[in-house]
Amino acid sequence: MHKKNSLLSNFSQFQLSDDAFASAYNNTDPKIRAWLKTCIARQYTFWGEKIPFQTETKHFRQGFVVETELEAIDWAIFCVQDEFPSSVRFLATLLPAILAGVKNIYILYNSEKNNPESKSFSETVNHLLLATELVGLTSSSDETQAPFFVMPSMQVMNFFRACINEHGKHGSILFVGDRLKLDDLIIESSKQGIPVWTYGMKKLNAIVHYATSETGFNLEAFKLMQPDIELKGKVNHIESIQIDQLVLKTGQEGIWFWTNLQPEYFQTRIMKLNSTN
Repeated sequence: MHKKNSLLSNFSQFQLSDDAFASAYNNTDPKIRAWLKTCIARQYTFWGEKIPFQTETKHFRQGFVVETELEAIDWAIFCVQDEFPSSVRFLATLLPAILAGVKNIYILYNSEKNNPESKSFSETVNHLLLATELVGLTSSSDETQAPFFVMPSMQVMNFFRACINEHGKHGSILFVGDRLKLDDLIIESSKQGIPVWTYGMKKLNAIVHYATSETGFNLEAFKLMQPDIELKGKVNHIESIQIDQLVLKTGQEGIWFWTNLQPEYFQTRIMKLNSTN
């Protein structure tokens, strides 16, 4: 018999209603919707959807056998800062977990002011809700994918501890934003042996690659999807834009990939070595 997920009931007062997601979809610029859908397609095509549990056996002529087991972690908590400005970066954080086959995904929107019972939110929050809906992580009777929660900092720690009680320690926490004040959570995670991904906590700047002749780079699209990233360099005749190890060229201005966050991050690998009989 399928075990009921108590997290969904114990923290239901922080869960958003379907009305909030419907409002977000209707109140989001169609250009943003289009870029988010394109980013989803790019990620699925590039990474590919993984099998939650898989084994591979290789026999070597040197007289040994290696059996590799890959298994998705049981849960992932995404802590999102209030008014996080980039829905496409948020989306690119969620998708590797989904593609890895993580069964229990929790989005904790960290806010001291927003009311979970609201029917509408700011434009920035609407973009995050839309991204959540487009990847299928909205409220549902299907408990394999969890809904979006809006909660203050003091409740995030409670949720984390409840998550461990519910699912065990085979999970991860990811921080989305550079203004999250959840140091206690990082310390507690370390004590529990839970990995924390914090790439998004540093401010990002973009280096503009300038072309000598006019190009078709769509700077407007880049600014639409990355409104908080400061441009370093000339903004006329752009050839491409580089943010850390990611370079975006013409036609990919509104896309995002985290270069250090792949589906494999959400999988554990066990290698078994044996001798050939």
